[in-house]
Amino acid sequence: MNHSLDLPTRSKSRSSGSVECLGQSFPTDEARREHFIGRLRAGIEELHAKLDVPFTTVEDAIARMGSVEGWPMGDAEQNRTLAGRMRSADRGKGLLQRWKDEVGFPHGEIEDILRLSDPPYYTACPNPFLGEFIEAYGRLYGPSEPYHREPFAADVSEGKNDPIYNAHSYHTKVPHKAIMRYILHYTEPGDIVFDGFCGTGMTGVAAQMCGDRKTVESLGYRVEADGTILQQEPGENGKPVWKPFSKLGARRAVLNDLSPAATFIAYNYNTPVDVAEFEREAKRILREVEAEYGWMYATLHKPTAEQLERAVRALENGVDPKQVTRDQSLPWGKINYTVWSDVFTCPECAGEVVFWDVAVDQQAAKVSDEFPCPHCQVMLSKRELERSWVTRLDTAINQTIRQGKQLPVQNTYSVGRTRFEKKPDAFDLALTDWLSTQYPDEWFPVDRMMKGGETRRNDPAGMTHVHHFFTQRDLAVLGAVWQKARMSPASRLIMLSVTSVHPEMPPFRCGCGYKGVRRSTRSAR
Repeated sequence: MNHSLDLPTRSKSRSSGSVECLGQSFPTDEARREHFIGRLRAGIEELHAKLDVPFTTVEDAIARMGSVEGWPMGDAEQNRTLAGRMRSADRGKGLLQRWKDEVGFPHGEIEDILRLSDPPYYTACPNPFLGEFIEAYGRLYGPSEPYHREPFAADVSEGKNDPIYNAHSYHTKVPHKAIMRYILHYTEPGDIVFDGFCGTGMTGVAAQMCGDRKTVESLGYRVEADGTILQQEPGENGKPVWKPFSKLGARRAVLNDLSPAATFIAYNYNTPVDVAEFEREAKRILREVEAEYGWMYATLHKPTAEQLERAVRALENGVDPKQVTRDQSLPWGKINYTVWSDVFTCPECAGEVVFWDVAVDQQAAKVSDEFPCPHCQVMLSKRELERSWVTRLDTAINQTIRQGKQLPVQNTYSVGRTRFEKKPDAFDLALTDWLSTQYPDEWFPVDRMMKGGETRRNDPAGMTHVHHFFTQRDLAVLGAVWQKARMSPASRLIMLSVTSVHPEMPPFRCGCGYKGVRRSTRSAR
């Protein structure tokens, strides 16, 4: 489990000024982080010191868990129940590993957990500061305190075009404005809201936005000068009247999810941002990456036969492609994206069939169910085709791989502000071939796709590892952006922005062989 705490009293700036956190004052935000990182480290190290032993008996496990002082472990009865469940675990696992499995504690290295965490606001593991958070900001509903809310029965419909919602994609995501209606209905300012399956943290965003007058009014409510929120209800004569039902003010949120990726996104969604610093750093990184790798996205714009031949000959003679694309005597454009097509084999004549060329009707914007083989004219359907294969050495993983053959079939590019489309010419194909043999120096992920029917559905096409879903130039650009983001003062938000772009990258969205066509290769701009 990974936890994130939303503290509206937290300073809106991550500057060098003094900050207050969980009732303690610190001269700077960095001092706050160092203090709580130290406590988090001490707690995790104590867990390892006292629990990293073989599992022997339930009583021994209870005693060892009870001896931990720097981490909340529960009472004796809870530990006995936990130890009873751990007893039936895999015999090859020790006490610490069994305990981590039960409580949802990641098995990563201590330094990795600390590097991801920003305690007490966010920890990439169960948050040991939850008790202090509740003690500092929570309050019990006493029997003398009146509390009554009718069930929330109104229809809720919110669009998904809000900039906050679209800042990062995630499955089953709920717009924060929809959640706000429930929070305003059931809670008061300062109340604690818990979301045990927080995803990207929209509940935390909603809790904070309950203190924003403009956002509350955008929901159709009215906000009085004293912060009273009114909604329209049917009056005695049937006419709508404005009646108070809530108060303007931020609520505090505890966000939890089993997914480290989800809570990382949730943390960044709910963390104060230095907008000026982020914009400055993002523009700097994009400028630097464009200067370093923009040449990979160069294409010739309506070249003469002589110009095309000269550019191709230069590549064939071993001239550095970067130098070729800097030849100002040639008419250059910048590729925005490239359409790639699967290549199949005709079962009748064994000729290669480029799916885009035979099946895609660009004018009608549809894919034909049947089409003639360009070689023997026999009518075919995609189900009858056999995939054409390419076998090559993947130097990134040092393995010989067999992948479905794909070819670039259309470039969409720009010259100035004008967009054009063209079929890749001889230079485009030559540059693509050269780049396909050049893995970048920058780090890029080469992990095997995780187990699962959806995550490994492209295995039959030879797309088995993460880097197979990107072209080499995509890997170069993303690797460079990632490395520069890690070194940036605004690293967390820029890295979040990079991951938010990933689902929009065409290879991820379309996948390999989606109807035989996929888009890829966005420019570095």
